[in-house]
Amino acid sequence: MFQYSTDRTSVVVHGIDGRHDASSIEEATRQLGIARGNMSPEVAAQPRDTTGNALTVNHPSFQVTRRQDGEVVVWLRHEGLGWFAFNFSAKRAFVLGQQISHMANRNIE
Repeated sequence: MFQYSTDRTSVVVHGIDGRHDASSIEEATRQLGIARGNMSPEVAAQPRDTTGNALTVNHPSFQVTRRQDGEVVVWLRHEGLGWFAFNFSAKRAFVLGQQISHMANRNIE
């Protein structure tokens, strides 16, 4: 489906012409995310602009589950891109929870 340039800074996408239903759009989006993850430069480790360019979702749906191996999975829903699953060690999930609580409490006080 993808043909990367030698330096991995660009990609030719094959096989997405034509009419698509919701599930094929979700699959194409998933495949494009995988392609982007294999390109240079890497996605920035920190947000570059917290006010502008991000795909913002107001009041997203979320779920948190725990796998048998102890990893914590945080699921976040984007209404156009679908569900994203983020796997955290128990320790990192705890830190994430603390940071969210801290930021939420700052707005309440």
